[in-house]
Amino acid sequence: MLPIIVAKSSDEIYKWLPKEFSSHLVIDFEDAKIDTHFWYKILPYISTDKTLTEALKKKPVEKLHGAAIIASVWDGVGSASLPTFISKSKEAEINSFAVAILRAH
Repeated sequence: MLPIIVAKSSDEIYKWLPKEFSSHLVIDFEDAKIDTHFWYKILPYISTDKTLTEALKKKPVEKLHGAAIIASVWDGVGSASLPTFISKSKEAEINSFAVAILRAH
């Protein structure tokens, strides 16, 4: 299973990941220059971005059994990316499951 982690900032992700954790792909939106607060501003960018599908295609088919997508849904990034990435993995015929993390303030 390939762990895929989605967030606004990759620096933020690496702060809370254990050092021994090996993530296949960390997707962030630091360079996108879009307002990441609302899902409807992120969705057009994510829908056309090929980062996820290209990264999964690089993995040898015999080693690719599925993907685990983890995203926080308290902001626009997770709310837009999680359903989009699930759809993209389905189109690529890759089994996946998603974990939505809710953040309480």
